[in-house]
Amino acid sequence: MKRVKFNQQRSTGPSHAYAFNGTKGAQYTYYVTSTDANNNTATAGPFIHQN
Repeated sequence: MKRVKFNQQRSTGPSHAYAFNGTKGAQYTYYVTSTDANNNTATAGPFIHQN
């Protein structure tokens, strides 16, 4: 599994946009991990993207 890290820092509420590039017809499973200013971490998923 290839791990892709997105770095996003915002001072306001959560707002995220992601782009997926890859083989047409491929299915990608991914997780989203978020860390706040107090170093609390939460992970959501798995999510599936069909390209």
